[in-house]
Amino acid sequence: MARSRRAESVKRLGGRKNFGIITPMVILILLMFGCFIVVGIFTKHDIESNRLASDLRLLSRTIATHALEAAQGKNLWIDGRINPNSPFKLLSIEQANFKKKLNALLNGDPSTG
Repeated sequence: MARSRRAESVKRLGGRKNFGIITPMVILILLMFGCFIVVGIFTKHDIESNRLASDLRLLSRTIATHALEAAQGKNLWIDGRINPNSPFKLLSIEQANFKKKLNALLNGDPSTG
């Protein structure tokens, strides 16, 4: 009878011992998954910011090209009429696109969250 009580108390201590190890491990695993989710969200935002910055770089080059053509007076007239795709018109369109993308980069894009 004494041996059975001793064996029973050892089983209980062993269970408590394992519970003390398993509980922190489960908590740490859950924290690890939480960190993975947060890092994934930040990576998505970084990719979007890099895409917008690349678009702005390309738009700035296009704006410079249209400004140079407008200053030189290229493609302003077609058969005595004003060209509908003149550099001035294209310049204003590209400037509007640049402002829109710059605001999206600085303030966040509501369409992508």
